[in-house]
Amino acid sequence: MRKIPENVKSEVLRLWLNGLNYRDISGKLCVSLGSISSIINEARVKSPDLDELRELNVKLKKLGLSVLDAIRGTRLLERMEELGVGLPELDSFIEVASRMSSERGSEFIESALRLLELEKRMGKTYDEIVKDVDGMESRVRELRAEADRLRKDIEVLKVDKAKLNKDAEAMKNDIRKMVEAKDKLKKMDLDKLETLICFAENKMLMEAEVKRLREEVDKLSRVKRELEKENDRLAEKGSALFTLKAMLERKAILVPCRNCGYLISLPLRTRRAYNDMISRGLAEVARCIYCGYTNWFSPWDVLINLAWALISTG
Repeated sequence: MRKIPENVKSEVLRLWLNGLNYRDISGKLCVSLGSISSIINEARVKSPDLDELRELNVKLKKLGLSVLDAIRGTRLLERMEELGVGLPELDSFIEVASRMSSERGSEFIESALRLLELEKRMGKTYDEIVKDVDGMESRVRELRAEADRLRKDIEVLKVDKAKLNKDAEAMKNDIRKMVEAKDKLKKMDLDKLETLICFAENKMLMEAEVKRLREEVDKLSRVKRELEKENDRLAEKGSALFTLKAMLERKAILVPCRNCGYLISLPLRTRRAYNDMISRGLAEVARCIYCGYTNWFSPWDVLINLAWALISTG
C-alpha cells in the first residue's frame, strides 16, 4: 500500500473537521475512502474527543455562530454557576436571555455547554484548543511549501537524469565503436596491421612536414608584405626625386594655386635674388591657367615648397 504523505493526512483531517464527508474529501484530494477512514481513525486514537470537536465546529457553522459566540456562552455558563443558577432554572434563564438577545439564544447556550464539556474532557481551554489547531494548520502550510520545493527538486533531477542518460548513451556508442574496431583489428593479418601502423606513422610525419611548410609559407608571406611596403615607399621616394630632377632641369618649381590647388610653374632664382626680394618685400606674381586666379607668392612661399620637395626625397 502506498504511504500517504503527512501533508495529505493533515489536509484530510482539516477538511473532515470542517464538516466534509469522506466522499467529498476523496474527490477533493484524490485519496481513497479507505485511506481517509484510516487517517481519521488514527487521529481518533490520539484525540478521543475528535468527533465532539468536529460536531461542535459543524454545529457552529450551521447555526451561523462564530467562535467568539461560543466563548461568550462558555463564560456565561461559568458566570451562571458562580451566581448559583443551576440546570433546573436554565430554561427560564434561556427564555429571558432569548427575549433580551435574539431567537438563537437556546442554541447559543447549547453550543456554549458543549464547548465547556469539550474543554473539560480535553483538559484544555478553548484558546489552547484553537492554538493547537492553528499549529496543525501552520504545519500543513509548512508541509505544502516543503512539497512544492521537493517537486521543483524532482523536476531538476529529471532534467539531470535525462542529461546523464544522453551522456551514457553517447559513451555506450563510443565503447561499441571501440569494440568493433578491436574486432576488426583481430580479424586483420599481422602484416596488414604492421602496414597500417607504418601508414599511421608516415601520416604523422607528413602532417608535421605540412605544418612546417605552412609556417614557412606564413613567414614568406610576411616578408613579401614587408617588401611590398618598402617598394611602395621607394616608389614614392622615386616619384619625389623625379619631380625634384625635373625642377632642377627646368629651373622651375611647382607651387599650388591658392584658389584651386592647380600646380603653377615658377622660375627658380639664385639665393642672392631671393635675399634681394625678401629685403625689398617683392613677390612672385603668377596667373593660374586653370581657374584664372592671380597668385602672389612671397620668396618664403617658394623656398618652403622647395624645402618640402627636398624632404620628400628622404
